[in-house]
Amino acid sequence: MATPRDKYPQIARTLEGITRRAIEAVNNRQWDSTADPWIHFAEDHIYDLQWRNDLISAMREQKRCRPELEPLEPTGHQFVDFEKTIAHVAPEFHVCIANVEMTVVDPDAAHATVMVEAEETGVPPGVTRPCMVALDFSKRDGNWLCTMLRSVAGIDSTS
Repeated sequence: MATPRDKYPQIARTLEGITRRAIEAVNNRQWDSTADPWIHFAEDHIYDLQWRNDLISAMREQKRCRPELEPLEPTGHQFVDFEKTIAHVAPEFHVCIANVEMTVVDPDAAHATVMVEAEETGVPPGVTRPCMVALDFSKRDGNWLCTMLRSVAGIDSTS
């Protein structure tokens, strides 16, 4: 049976590429919200609050250990600002990709989902944990935009 990636290889290449470049941008600390890959993240992007709250809790502990941290200049893009804050508070934060694959696509409805298997390192410090991330994309004005991110830390596909 053909996978969504097999049926729609061009869409898969586009969305998987955006996803990989976003993770690379986080790892390389590239925060220009007006440049690729962040221009492919909707201004009204929604991210999983449990994932966000988990990281914020770990970041608060980091900040207690590093009171010298200065506030950051916001980019104006909520998701980019959140990632930028994580990297600022936990400079060792890094994401290592194991797999990226478009798993759902409905070109007629202009919707797709990309799944990422990865490891997050550095939040909290010294800890590496597997995670599964789903990025939902919608086509708006002819462009694919990531509209939602959901993540489950501590989960991998081999568990």
